[in-house]
Amino acid sequence: MVMRGQWERICNFMSEAGLTIPSPPAASDNMQIENNSIDQEVVITRFVAEAIERGIACAEAEEAAALEDQEILGPRDRLHYYEIVNHELSQRKLVDQEIARRQKEKKRSGRRRWMWSLMGLSIAIGASFVAYSYIPHLSSLKSSDADSIDVSRVSHSHST
Repeated sequence: MVMRGQWERICNFMSEAGLTIPSPPAASDNMQIENNSIDQEVVITRFVAEAIERGIACAEAEEAAALEDQEILGPRDRLHYYEIVNHELSQRKLVDQEIARRQKEKKRSGRRRWMWSLMGLSIAIGASFVAYSYIPHLSSLKSSDADSIDVSRVSHSHST
């Protein structure tokens, strides 16, 4: 009777798992046949239960591996994104530095042009003042030389 109760409990357990086991043998059968049959059914039941447990364990391991892959891929994708953003910002910084360098060079060349222009203007003004200071002397010398030359010409022309 105890064996029959265990058999029914195993049948119920296996039916919940989706497996069917034959109904327990009748009490009138030989006890030896019943023990062998029950032993075989228990072995099969254990085998099936172990196979189910292994399948569940494999599924859990695959799920854990998939989660680990997701955990690894998430930071890897984030790292890739940060590398791209860093590269773009570096390129933008280089472009900005090049623009700033060109503007600075343009400013310098403008200053140099102004400096040389002012130097040329001051040299021209200085030369004008020097020339102007000599011009009145030369004109007075020329007028006095011209008078003396004219006088000598006039005297030569009158003597002939």
